[in-house]
Amino acid sequence: YNGMAVTATVVCVRDTQTITFAQIPAQSSTNRLGLSATASSGLAVSFSVLAGPAILADGTNLSFNTTGTVSMVASQAGDDNYIAAADVTNTFDVGLATQAPLEFDPGSPHTYGESFALSASGGSTEGAIVFAIVSGGAQFIEGSETWIEITSGTGSVVVTATKAGDEMYSSIVATATIVCAKAAQSITFDQIPDQNWTNRLGLSAVASSGLEVLFRIDSGLATLTSGTNVSFSGNGPVS
Repeated sequence: YNGMAVTATVVCVRDTQTITFAQIPAQSSTNRLGLSATASSGLAVSFSVLAGPAILADGTNLSFNTTGTVSMVASQAGDDNYIAAADVTNTFDVGLATQAPLEFDPGSPHTYGESFALSASGGSTEGAIVFAIVSGGAQFIEGSETWIEITSGTGSVVVTATKAGDEMYSSIVATATIVCAKAAQSITFDQIPDQNWTNRLGLSAVASSGLEVLFRIDSGLATLTSGTNVSFSGNGPVS
């Protein structure tokens, strides 16, 4: 037999590929996220925002501009050896971020009748901090939203400082307790001149608090009646 040759044609087709794109957990609105996915072909995977308040930068860096539900798509278009992979969509929720803590210390104790301004700082949003009296013996001075007056000499006052949230942050509240203390007072009691023992004397004194002043005889030949009336039964010093 003579030798012979047979020619055959083999058609080459591109292989399939799949994408592995792990589920992204729920995020806070201020998070910055680096996306990662792999294709079974080893080819680079690209990402795109399908829906939601997300911003994609430099191909893999994800940030958010408010809250909501975000859907991200991972794609691989294929090449001469691999056909395009089926897109994989990853959907997750974005919630409000927590603000930086408020620094709120109104001091304690404060005395009855004392007035002072509440102040606080911190948080992460713009805008004023709002104060409130939750309970206890205190009130805001008329026309003011920061100055309070202690109206009790006992117990405690609970106050709060609140900074509102916005499209990125939840609101934040700081609570403080102020112990109420009794205020000091003084008595004005004019020196009583020397008396004849037959005199009848009406005592008078004033407390800076406006409270009633009570009298007593510590020593001497004197008698106190009706709280303020003094009479004498002999000569000698009286206290």
